[in-house]
Amino acid sequence: MRARYSPLGIDFIGVYPEVPLSTQEVADHVRDFAITYPTVIDSDRSLRKRFGVRFVPEVIVTAGGHGAAVDQSAFLYRGRIDDQYPERGSRRPSATEHDLENALQAITTGRVPNVRVTTPVGCVLEP
Repeated sequence: MRARYSPLGIDFIGVYPEVPLSTQEVADHVRDFAITYPTVIDSDRSLRKRFGVRFVPEVIVTAGGHGAAVDQSAFLYRGRIDDQYPERGSRRPSATEHDLENALQAITTGRVPNVRVTTPVGCVLEP
């Protein structure tokens, strides 16, 4: 998705929660999954708090900017990447709904996504 949407003005950043995670573990994950976008470890939980992230993975698409205040109603999309994992412990052979892709396609063509919020499926981040 990054290759397709970066030229259209969409920036990607991977945020790793502060759960016991070393810089080396992040580097290994980035290498193993050939991640090419920037990544950070949210060691002080500031990003998680700022965006209200509750699950891993959870995607948030904003209109940009790096201001201190974030209006959660201004999110263009938030939730799951797709529906390959309909619930924890359950996996489809492939996704049937591509929520993030659909949202990015709408956003980059000047439309509001039909679905702006989905429920992510993953590990719950403890407060």
